[in-house]
Amino acid sequence: MNSNLLLSLRPSILIWLFMSLATQAQAQDNKKGNQPDSIPTTLLKEVSVKARRNLYKTRPDVIIYDVKADSSLIGKNSFEALRNVPLLNVERNGNIHSVGNWPIEYTVNGSYDRTVSSNIHDALESLEAKYLKRIEVRIVRNINGQQTLQINLVTKGRLWGYRGLGSSSLSDSNWRNGAFAFAKKNKFGATFSYYNNWRWGHDSRLNSEEWRYASNDLYHAKSEYKSSGFKVDLHNFETTLSYEITPLKVVSLYARTFLKTNPHNTSTNEYVAENNAGQQTYRYKQNGLFKMNDSEYQVCLDYEQLFGENAERGKFYAGYEFYSRPNKEQNNNYYTLLEYINPSYVKDFFNYNKETSDNEDWHTLTVMYRRKFKQHTLYAEDFMRLRIEKEDITQQESYAYADNPYETIERDQYRHNQFSNGLKIGYSYTTDKIEAKAGAFHQFLRDTSKKPLLNNSFSANQQFVTPYADFSYVPNWRVRFNLSYSMGKQVPNINSLNPYVDTTVPGEIFYGNPNLKPQTTQDISLSSNFRIGKFNFNASSTHSFGKDIILRHSFLKDNILNKTFDNVGKRYENLTKIGTSSKITPTTWMRLDASLYYTDYAATEYYNRNKGFTFSTTAYMEQELPHNFDINFGAGYNSPYIYMQGKGDKNFYYNLSVYKSFPKQRITVSAEANSFLPIYYKSSTTSSSENYYEITHRRSFHASFQLSVRWRFGKLKADEYSVDERYDHKDVKTNYDE
Repeated sequence: MNSNLLLSLRPSILIWLFMSLATQAQAQDNKKGNQPDSIPTTLLKEVSVKARRNLYKTRPDVIIYDVKADSSLIGKNSFEALRNVPLLNVERNGNIHSVGNWPIEYTVNGSYDRTVSSNIHDALESLEAKYLKRIEVRIVRNINGQQTLQINLVTKGRLWGYRGLGSSSLSDSNWRNGAFAFAKKNKFGATFSYYNNWRWGHDSRLNSEEWRYASNDLYHAKSEYKSSGFKVDLHNFETTLSYEITPLKVVSLYARTFLKTNPHNTSTNEYVAENNAGQQTYRYKQNGLFKMNDSEYQVCLDYEQLFGENAERGKFYAGYEFYSRPNKEQNNNYYTLLEYINPSYVKDFFNYNKETSDNEDWHTLTVMYRRKFKQHTLYAEDFMRLRIEKEDITQQESYAYADNPYETIERDQYRHNQFSNGLKIGYSYTTDKIEAKAGAFHQFLRDTSKKPLLNNSFSANQQFVTPYADFSYVPNWRVRFNLSYSMGKQVPNINSLNPYVDTTVPGEIFYGNPNLKPQTTQDISLSSNFRIGKFNFNASSTHSFGKDIILRHSFLKDNILNKTFDNVGKRYENLTKIGTSSKITPTTWMRLDASLYYTDYAATEYYNRNKGFTFSTTAYMEQELPHNFDINFGAGYNSPYIYMQGKGDKNFYYNLSVYKSFPKQRITVSAEANSFLPIYYKSSTTSSSENYYEITHRRSFHASFQLSVRWRFGKLKADEYSVDERYDHKDVKTNYDE
């Protein structure tokens, strides 16, 4: 058999072998459920019967974790309950990832709270697990047709009172302080958070070496770029106010302000060029200072109507979002060293002081309708967005190395407007054993850009339709199989389409490509998640076929380095993942994941074929110790990754953390150390094309250390309540096509 075929089939063989475990789990479950009653042959003095309730229930459309029946959560908070949820990787320090690398969406009783979602670690740690009834896990499609993991937290009743958490974390690169709080009284609710993060980034270094084989004067060059690290003082304010019109109708207002005080960075860049005889043609050292005044503002007004308790029979949502980011930057670059053998090499070199004013405003309107009728569910979602961007640049330039030195002031203006509209429609059919879903997403984009001072104007219209289909099968409460297909489109942005030629960098030109086509990918995925004993397993194999891949590439032409974009070829990828997690004992929790990538880039007119395997693995374990101590250890490894023009570098990481809780004082203290040997991380990448080769070495700070204190406060109560299933919904509009 062809060796390449064996390589491409190897991940599929592995996934089918792993799937056999799921079949064994089903057989084990069937065996336990079909044993005949035994005939007693010995007289027993006492018979003790103990019933054990299953904490997990798998249905085609949802996985349910029964929190209220989990006795191991007595005296613990809701974040610790979240760590027992299938399809989630949750670490004690607050890091949360889905096993499929899907985006995660959080709802509470079927309703969305933006402040809770953006502060999920603090929000759940401030809420005791005794207030949760269950946690529901669903794999849904978002407005773009992308699979998303939806986590719905169902409380035992309507919560009222107040609860909060204050925290302080000091590490080698930042100091973060803040608080999160929520309160509920009658029909009014409020959440608030404030965080201050003072960052002082570590220094980093980038060394690059390139060969231009067709050039005589610039045949070989070396450069070294050093950065002092980004330094900034961040202030983030978030608040949500909500009002329950009825138990099923909620209106909410969300506001966020993100202030950045004195962001700045310094850098140096040293460059040496040689001709093909090894003689130095020129050399320079350039210093840089970067400052900015950057802030972000966001306001959202949302209305939700739930059909049935926890939106079990559907949901209607309408929301408006305003986002603004005014930004001012100052960039100073000047040469402190310049050597050359021919003045023509450096005549275009200049010192400059660049000031940029950039304002960006977004207006987004979203409408969503989902309704379930027995086994049938209909979906419709639409969004419209207007993006307005303005940029003004003033640059003072000093050409001190020209034949006749002079100074000039360059001004530039950039205007960009984008209107986009996205519509997703879908249908699903659900029974006790299967769920079948299908739908499509349509998007239209209209981009217009102008550079008035350069007499450059460019516009483009782009639209596409992408379908998707999902099928789930549940043979029993332990096992679920999923088969999915989706098409994705990535359209080029306006700057990669604009053919305007930028010549600001000596020896280089940069320009867009108006003939770019959207990058298309088609994914077919087979996955399974199942439970054997105390272990949750998940396995998946995804085949991805991409064409018209858009990449930025470099090539030499007339001794000038050209940088542009193109649809440079095709790509096949297979991602096979296996993983397991378990609470092995009442005090021991573990997780193990492994991924194998196979990537194959097809040959193009620019590059030779590139293919190879990439492997990654992670392991995590937590042990509860006496006297309210916990110890955690995690580690991971990634082999070199494959891309179109070269190969990346391997990397590894690990962390060790210790936690001490004081339950009566509601305080937790922790210490954490990450990847502290070696202190610095080094990596290398390569890039090549015809008559051109480049290798880049990077060095950055690898280690990190952190001390944290977290304090919970406040009191809550829960009132049990039920929703009238005969609630009249005649005021709900069901057609949004007009």
